[in-house]
Amino acid sequence: QSATTITNALKSKDLTLMAGMKLARVDIQGIKSILSRMDWLAKYSVDRNWFTGKITLSITEKIGVAKALATDGSIVYFDKDGQLFKPVSATQIAAMNNLPLVQSQGNSREDLAEVAKLLQQLPTEISGFLTNLTGISVAKSGYISMKTMNGNRSIEIIWGRADSIAQKSKVLMALMDLPENSTATKFDLSMPDSPIVS
Repeated sequence: QSATTITNALKSKDLTLMAGMKLARVDIQGIKSILSRMDWLAKYSVDRNWFTGKITLSITEKIGVAKALATDGSIVYFDKDGQLFKPVSATQIAAMNNLPLVQSQGNSREDLAEVAKLLQQLPTEISGFLTNLTGISVAKSGYISMKTMNGNRSIEIIWGRADSIAQKSKVLMALMDLPENSTATKFDLSMPDSPIVS
């Protein structure tokens, strides 16, 4: 399906790739321009090799970590960097049922932007929480909470607003390392200088 989407987009701009085409006639920049507008791609490359006489087009699709309802009623995904994209490929669409839904009491674009901002700022040390994500919600106050797994333990992390995420992440890791928190299921980091664990 992704190949068809790319082929149709190229055809709509009179850019085609066909076997036997003269290499000099292939508009590499035009193809890159079309691919750059496909928000469902994580990366792409288009290379012309004069020695082998081949054009190589490689793509890597984005992988969703959560989904949300857009204001137009369609489903959008968040990737690990917090970027929103509409699923296009069969692989992306097939993952839909397994992705947690971002629930927003305000149901606004701003809420989705705040979740994206949070995801963008999460350090790699806690990326496992995204892999094991079971839900994200945004309260009317704008506070974001995340439900995830830490080993066999289901935990809720209340991030508060999507600010000071580096500090909040350090506090979270320090709290989780404490033996007295080994059975804790809720970490409220909305005020990172005075977190609440229960």
